[in-house]
This record gives sequence, structure tokens and C-alpha cells, in this order.
Amino acid sequence: MTMNHGQTHARVMAYILAACAGAWLPAAMADEYPSKPVRMIVPWPAGGSSDSAGRIVAERLAAEMKTSIIVDNRGGAGGRIGVRAGLQAAPDGYTMILINSSTNVALPVTDPAVGFDPVTSFSLLAPIALVPAVLVAPPSFPASNLREFIEHAKKNPGKVSYASYGPGSTPHLTTELFAGLAGISLLHVPYKGGAQAKLDVLAGRVEALFTDFGVLEDIRSGRLKALVTNAPARVPMLPDLPTALELGFNGFDRVGWHGLAFPAGTPDAVLKRAGAAINSVLAQKEVVDRLAGVGMTPGGGTPAQFAGRINADVASFRDLAKRLDLKFNN
Repeated sequence: MTMNHGQTHARVMAYILAACAGAWLPAAMADEYPSKPVRMIVPWPAGGSSDSAGRIVAERLAAEMKTSIIVDNRGGAGGRIGVRAGLQAAPDGYTMILINSSTNVALPVTDPAVGFDPVTSFSLLAPIALVPAVLVAPPSFPASNLREFIEHAKKNPGKVSYASYGPGSTPHLTTELFAGLAGISLLHVPYKGGAQAKLDVLAGRVEALFTDFGVLEDIRSGRLKALVTNAPARVPMLPDLPTALELGFNGFDRVGWHGLAFPAGTPDAVLKRAGAAINSVLAQKEVVDRLAGVGMTPGGGTPAQFAGRINADVASFRDLAKRLDLKFNN
């Protein structure tokens, strides 16, 4: 079939217009996004530290992005179920995943078959909350500060017990990192989760636990005593509690975190829009104050900075696991 000059010109113009339209799609997507509610998968049950951080940020993020954000708790299997569900969603910006230093640091270190890469399987956004740990003990424990704790442990090598949420959990690795820096040997008592571990420390059946500041009311009421925190600076809710850094434990300031990500392959325009909104929310006084109320400080930053944090944390804990010759059954 032959085409005259007018037909040829019309077809060429059609191709040009189509190409231009394709070039404009990312910009148009950024202008229109979000055009429907966004789901935030939290891979932990309601009421925990991750859930608290997610809901605090989701409430203000919805206002910032002018849409609804639906928190979807998908707990189970140490965070695996929720993360995998999020990664199976379309990478279109309408399924956020709340990840943290358990799902994207501890799991990759302790479970080679976890099924996802802590960085490349995600389109990272930013950490939303930094979560320092606090070393707590029951009132009956003979030490009331870190110096006394270390002295007691040195006099009783391998006998002072500490709880964790299971082999390879963040409390396990955090405590062993501290023990190595302090030159002490402790007795590891692993539990299947945080609730029972905390109950047994409260009851005095186990002598110590590195955990988040979800135990703040237990500390204030005297049901637990706080010995030290790995926060980079003193925490406002317990201003008299010293940090490990100020006591000379350099290298013990790698705190836990909660963050947000999309599945890998999410368009850059969506990442920029969502990332800007998240950083704006984290600068709001209301969000800062509410996070402080549950023992956290705001995160923020770029996807590249977030990736750097995750890679550094994974390398640190993988080295620790290797040095301790930790074996895991997953």
C-alpha cells in the first residue's frame, strides 16, 4: 500500500506526539499521585513499636499527601509475612511497606533463605523513626548502674542471664555486641517473642534485657531499673540515664529504626513525591513530640542515605554473628 505526502506527514506527527506523551508520563504521574488511598503494610501486630511509629506518621502523611493511608497489620514469621506481601504488590506507589532493623537487618543476617534483599528488593524512601535500646534489670538485681553491672558480670562469668526475642534477634545481637565491648560473658536466655521475655525480666526470672523504650512506664514506676542506653545522646524522657558513648563504649551507638519503602521498580516521580512528603511530616513538631512519647526520634533523609544505613547495619551484625559463630534454625 502506498501513502501520499499528507498521510506520511500525519503518521510521522502521530509518532512524535506519542513519544512526547511518553516523555510527559512521569511528570504527569507525579502531579496526579496519589489519586487513590495508599496502603501501609506493617509486618507486625497492632500495638507494638513498629505499629506505633507507622500510625503516628501515617496520620500526618495522609494530610500531607491529601489522601487516605490505610494501615494493614500483617504480623507473623518475624516480619516475613508482611514484607513478602508488600513486595508482591504492584510497584505503583499505592502499597508502602514499613520495614525495620529486624526485617531488613536481623533477618538477612540470620536467615539466608529469607527470600528478599534488604536493599535491592525495595524502592527505599526513608527511615521514619530511630529506636534506641535501653538495658533494663529487675529491682532485685544487685547492680544499679552500668559500672556495677559489668563488675557483677565479671565476678560471675557466664552466669548473669539476659533475655532476647530469639537467636539472632536484635536484643540478642545488641547484647552480645555490648558484652564484647565490655569484656564480659553473659548467659543467653532466648524467647519466642518480646512479651514473654519482658514478663520474665519483670518477674526477676531473667536478670537483664536490651529492649526499646516501650518499657518506659515500667522504668518510671520502679518495676524495672534502667542502666544505660545506646542512643547517640541522652533521651528526653529519661534525662538522667547515661549513654554508652559517654561511658566510653565507642561503637555502641547503632540504634534500631523503622522506615518506609515501596516494592522495587516504583517510578522515580512517585518516590520523590512520597519522600518529600515523609521528610516534611517528620519535621512537624506534633510528630516529633508523639514519637518522643514512645521513645523514638524522627528519622528522615534520602533513599541513598537509607540504603547506606541498611548496608552498614547488615555488615556490622553479620560480622558480629560470624565472630560469635552463631547458628540459626529458621
